[in-house]
Amino acid sequence: MRCRGMMVLLAFGLGLWTCSRSPRTPVPENPPVRVNGEWMILGPTRYTDILQQFPRWQAADRQVVIDSADIVRLKAIRSHVDILCFLGTWCSDSRAGVPPFVGALEQAANPHLKLRLIGVDRDKADPGQMAQRYHIRRVPTFVILKNGQEIGRMVEYPRTTSFLRDFLNILERNR
Repeated sequence: MRCRGMMVLLAFGLGLWTCSRSPRTPVPENPPVRVNGEWMILGPTRYTDILQQFPRWQAADRQVVIDSADIVRLKAIRSHVDILCFLGTWCSDSRAGVPPFVGALEQAANPHLKLRLIGVDRDKADPGQMAQRYHIRRVPTFVILKNGQEIGRMVEYPRTTSFLRDFLNILERNR
């Protein structure tokens, strides 16, 4: 009887130790790698993984303010649009331009809009060679596709007040 009690106590203690050792945050799908001494995410990634791994992105994300009229316009889109966003987790332009765009798409929650984030290194390369396929020279670059065909692209800086407004203008021109 005493032995069984010790086994239960040991199993309980082992369970507590295991729980205390488990990570509190989810493991990234595509963790950062070190390139020339610098941490970056290369290839397909999730925005939450970028925020989890890069505190400067967290700070930029907290400062995002989105115009509610733009959210209404995003919600009204009824055709399927794919958006490839090539970014550098190391890049200040990406850090400034991507969070407001992602935040707006998240708020709109429009199932017709599909965003894919692809991290590149300073040479604009990624393991799957997507950046090469789309001739990426600067980041961020947003490639907008309808029915698999590129209908527009936004590169490095917005032409209007934001990438979101540029995106909406591209869609309006390509109805």
